[in-house]
Amino acid sequence: MAKSRSGLSFVFFFLAQVVGIVLWIGYVLTWVEWQGFFGLLIGVFTLPGVVIFPFIYWLVENEFPVRYFALWAASVILMTLSGVASDD
Repeated sequence: MAKSRSGLSFVFFFLAQVVGIVLWIGYVLTWVEWQGFFGLLIGVFTLPGVVIFPFIYWLVENEFPVRYFALWAASVILMTLSGVASDD
């Protein structure tokens, strides 16, 4: 992604990173809500699995994590657009 530092590609890349950070913050805050300080350690030192964490959330909260998948999809789409918009 060396070419993603110019123009529209940069904007898509930047937005994808912002959405990814928001997704990670939501992941950490969910763990903190469930486990307190230990949840903070879990959230900071583990990766939010695209497959595992949503099912854990679904089991614990008894609610499908629609916002999690929406943010994840937005990040993937923006990263793809960044690659498409880069000047190759």
